[in-house]
Amino acid sequence: MFLYCSSCEKNASLPAQDSNATLLSEDHLVQKLTQKTTTQSVSDVISGTPNTATPAGFFDGSIPTDNINSKDSTYTAATSVLTEIDAEDALRDLEDTAAYHQKNIDKLRKIIFIKDEKVLSLKQQNASLEKRVNSLQDQIEKLKLQSEFDRFKEEKELINIKVDGLKGKFSEKADYISALDEQSKSLSVKLDNSREQSSPEFTEDFIKFVDPSDISQKTSSESSLQFDAVVTSLNGKSKEAFYTEFFILEKDLEQLLLSKKLNLSDFPKISSFSELFARARKTPFSYPEVLKKIRAALLEEVSNNRGIRVRTDINGSASVSNLQPSTYFIIGSASLGKVGVTWNLPVELDAESNKVSLTLSNASWSE
Repeated sequence: MFLYCSSCEKNASLPAQDSNATLLSEDHLVQKLTQKTTTQSVSDVISGTPNTATPAGFFDGSIPTDNINSKDSTYTAATSVLTEIDAEDALRDLEDTAAYHQKNIDKLRKIIFIKDEKVLSLKQQNASLEKRVNSLQDQIEKLKLQSEFDRFKEEKELINIKVDGLKGKFSEKADYISALDEQSKSLSVKLDNSREQSSPEFTEDFIKFVDPSDISQKTSSESSLQFDAVVTSLNGKSKEAFYTEFFILEKDLEQLLLSKKLNLSDFPKISSFSELFARARKTPFSYPEVLKKIRAALLEEVSNNRGIRVRTDINGSASVSNLQPSTYFIIGSASLGKVGVTWNLPVELDAESNKVSLTLSNASWSE
């Protein structure tokens, strides 16, 4: 039987102890039980106080705590070691988790940064597109205004062309009326003169004076020319160049205008004087003073007795007489077609009646 001893003498020898408790041998226990030791103090003896102290070596009913504390310490140490290991593992897990979350946070920050940059870029693109849209809208408005202005300008040009055409027709009719007035006056003068003068008597001397050979020679040396100017369009309709001014001259149009120092180089888009004549007649405001110069050159030839000026009738026909047999050029321009038609046609006149038709096929230029 083994008992824990709560109090032992200091000088008593103790048996060997194991790691769990202090054990007492039987001999030592008997020795302790037979040993008489008085623990009562002197003051207690004098006062007669009974000794209540437990003799040394006797069991007092208390449980020794040294062994229990030793076991608790060992358990606590073991538990502490285990707890430290678990804490280190937990700390490592927490560190790994924190590092993992930190990586995710960094990734999220990068994503947010890229997103912010993308949003900023889209905002800038949106602002640029808005500016572009506003600029395009302004350009559209300007183009609309420009198109309306161009349309009004074209309408104005068409109106001017029509007005110029009416002016040209009015001028032609005025010239025709003036020519008729001159002819009427001339006929009136001739008629008055014929009435005032008496007719000569047909005597033998008069017959001898007039030589028939002279009359035949004079008649045979004169030529006459009849021509008409009619243009047939693609739809088959015929249009007459009525009340149109023509010149029968000894020089052709190109040679004549070159001699008057009218340069085609001043008109890069014009290929010939015939085209220039037609375009200047159609739109004189586009070629200022050109038509005037051309007509002045033609009229100068007529005034110098090197040609004749004539105007067609309502059917586009005209006739000329008292011409010497030779080569002439029928020169004229009519407002037929989109722009006009110009003739610079050479004709060989015989000592008799000559007839020519002016068409698109023998025109020098047409459009």
